[in-house]
Amino acid sequence: MKIKERKQQSAFIICPIGESESEQNERSNLLFITILEPLLKEKKFNIIKRSDIIKEPGNIPSQIITHLIKADLVLADLTDENPNVCYELAIRHCFRKPCVHLIEKNKIDTIPFDLRNERAFEYSCKNSKDIAETQGKIREILDKIDYSSPYTVDNPVANTGDLISLRQIDYEKLVKIVIDVNDQYISLKTDLPNIIEKCLTNIINSMPNDRPVYASDLRNTWSTYKGGSDTINSLNSNRITWDIVSLSAQKCSNCGSYNTEVINDYSTDTCNIFHNSLFQKLRKCNDCGYKVTIPSAY
Repeated sequence: MKIKERKQQSAFIICPIGESESEQNERSNLLFITILEPLLKEKKFNIIKRSDIIKEPGNIPSQIITHLIKADLVLADLTDENPNVCYELAIRHCFRKPCVHLIEKNKIDTIPFDLRNERAFEYSCKNSKDIAETQGKIREILDKIDYSSPYTVDNPVANTGDLISLRQIDYEKLVKIVIDVNDQYISLKTDLPNIIEKCLTNIINSMPNDRPVYASDLRNTWSTYKGGSDTINSLNSNRITWDIVSLSAQKCSNCGSYNTEVINDYSTDTCNIFHNSLFQKLRKCNDCGYKVTIPSAY
């Protein structure tokens, strides 16, 4: 699936922050600095935020929730079962927008019960090899995300909301809609020849009076519709020429007249020159007498 990029793509990272210089803080900083930030910049994300590096003044929880709702992408580190992360992730899930779950390597069994059915990707920042492998996995994920709207991301909150909405459907109203659609289909099927006839009549009447209307061209356009050929055959119009040749070959290239006909006359020098497998017929203009060879397909 191709990524639909925006002029300003934003990503928000939720993770355990912890106290300054704590194990949690160092791990989150390493994940951000060595893996996520470089990769997101590579993928043309212009705005990359984390709750502790929001510089704008204001209410912190409100700012976090705003980023959770508006960001094109959220990446959530589920390591250590942090309650803030779980709370923020639940908010993101409510809006059914793209979200990637991450977990430190060898800790996938610690993911909270309610999130275990959601795919999580392991990461490691221990050495350059692990960092490169993690970036490769996340890069592959990002390449498959569709940032278009409406969003098609599923998660427990959104899926449950869909189920509740489904249970609240007025089935009697739904059945009535289905019946109405079916009746309209039957009516359309019955009226289709009349509709085609009206369309053809409008086409014929819109053409210049000095231009013949050839039945073959009408058939080429409408014969694929059920009843189309029969409708053409039943048309009562003195404008129709019941020919077997194409309208595209009718106009005389010398004088512009449509009073032309196909003849099998190869007596002229011009005709003998072009007489081969491609040119087997001659078209003559009855007004100016001009003759031109035409492909046998015409």
